[in-house]
Amino acid sequence: EDWAKTGRRLRLGQPIKPLGMPDATRSPRTAQRGASPMTSTPLDRITDYLVRDHERLHALLEAAMAGGRFSPAPFATFRQGLLRHIAIEEKVLLPAARLAQGDVPLARAFDLRVDHAALTSLLVPPPDVALCREIASLLAVHDAKEEGPEGVYAECEALFSPARSAALAAEAIGFRSVRVAPHLDRPGVYRTAAAALAAARRMKPPKEAERP
Repeated sequence: EDWAKTGRRLRLGQPIKPLGMPDATRSPRTAQRGASPMTSTPLDRITDYLVRDHERLHALLEAAMAGGRFSPAPFATFRQGLLRHIAIEEKVLLPAARLAQGDVPLARAFDLRVDHAALTSLLVPPPDVALCREIASLLAVHDAKEEGPEGVYAECEALFSPARSAALAAEAIGFRSVRVAPHLDRPGVYRTAAAALAAARRMKPPKEAERP
């Protein structure tokens, strides 16, 4: 289901699929059509690719609110890029880590998915500078959970062999773009990080293991 449907489910307090992204299954031709904009430099690890994508997304979001004025074009690129980035984590990185642990999910996987759901819901309403700032505040906290020596990315890399991480990096680079829906402007749409997180935290953790 797309991010607009995810937003509707969050507003109604209904469970959502982790994470409400399009199916990651794709043919080589489809992957080539929607390939990442960051394909010029080969990367040895999937987390190197994801960290660089963090940097790209933060730059786009900053450009969307530069000088206190909203710019639609960089935000549109950011929105699609963030949805794609989240999908890569949900459909490539986290399942690979779970598999490497004998089908046991990472301890922090559900916490990341709560953040992902909140970020996704903040992409539903028509954007402005205030909304960009809310997204930026949540994104900074979320990325800090993933990066650094104690972050989830390091935890994942400890589970992967160099060859496995390189293969996952190639899969991430070839991951297709996701479809986006029009913005929705109506009561009940979240416009603050606090409200989006509160709704996302109403999701129930899986009874057993986190399974996409």
